[in-house]
Amino acid sequence: MQSCVAAVVEQLEVGVIPLGYSCEPEEVAGVVAFLVGPEGRYLTGMSIPTVGGMVPGL
Repeated sequence: MQSCVAAVVEQLEVGVIPLGYSCEPEEVAGVVAFLVGPEGRYLTGMSIPTVGGMVPGL
């Protein structure tokens, strides 16, 4: 029962994401690697939203 409910909730959540799918960890890993690597050393206190195209307030 719980897995059935989880599947329905996931479908509802994905329905509001403009890209139409939930991201996989690998899709965010490149950004994380950049931020913790030498190329990202000048960025401090940054937030990089991983929201699949959702823009708050629109």
